[in-house]
Amino acid sequence: MGIQGIDLTPESEEKIIRLCKTLPEKDFQANRLDSLTQDLEAYPSEAMRSVLNQVRMAAERQSTILLLGETGSGKDYLARSIYHASRRASGPYFTLNCAAVTHEWAESELFGHERGSFTGADGRKRGLLELAEGGTLLLNEIGELSLPLQAKLLTFLDAKKFTRVGGEKTIRVNARLIAATNRDLEADVETGKFRRDLFYRLNVISIHKVICASNLFLKVTPDTWAFTVPFPIDRSLNDTTREMKAALVKEALGRAGGYREDAARLLKISRHSLKHYINFLGLNGN
Repeated sequence: MGIQGIDLTPESEEKIIRLCKTLPEKDFQANRLDSLTQDLEAYPSEAMRSVLNQVRMAAERQSTILLLGETGSGKDYLARSIYHASRRASGPYFTLNCAAVTHEWAESELFGHERGSFTGADGRKRGLLELAEGGTLLLNEIGELSLPLQAKLLTFLDAKKFTRVGGEKTIRVNARLIAATNRDLEADVETGKFRRDLFYRLNVISIHKVICASNLFLKVTPDTWAFTVPFPIDRSLNDTTREMKAALVKEALGRAGGYREDAARLLKISRHSLKHYINFLGLNGN
């Protein structure tokens, strides 16, 4: 893999104008992983650092990967990070949103089709699995695949070969599969919506991403406190406000260990005002 090129001037073959060298594949791999490590160190969130560390380890392997997390949590980003840091980074990268296509169209997109295999199939089409030879294919929202397609995908994962829709020729492909979903696949397995054998075949390496305040770079401290009330459909605004004030006073008293002077200081009111609120809100017995 190591190739060196030297350009010499016509006047003197001893004078080097330019020297270039290509790195072995393992060195490129190390450089990609180093770049991912730098990205990891840039995140202040411990949860995000943990996820990216799992991404780094997954990128070093060739196994199938299952990405779990809510919609908008960045599963596409994680998949691309794995691809770019992997040995397959020089190969193609494709993605298919399984929730955005019908069963027939998803089968054609994945496995391709032969001419005349269905209405509108005017010619042969290579599917994404075939096009992803040597690279990576992300199947987003894989939980939306129909059961027949799940079975065909399982066959591919086991044998690394398939046939196009309407075709007879067996096609072998060396492509890495990354699956992503916002569904609870284990629950879908129990209800029969997702094949158990396919779930275990996909779940070789699983990475779960949770959106939390620290991921959004929101400041979370021991002083953080929140109070949520429903819209006062059957109550007045005064009732809702009273409930909120009572909750704040209780929280302040709790943080102050029951000392009213300290609780009043936390609420930035006088001790006399705190006593008034306690009596008015009926908190004497609490």
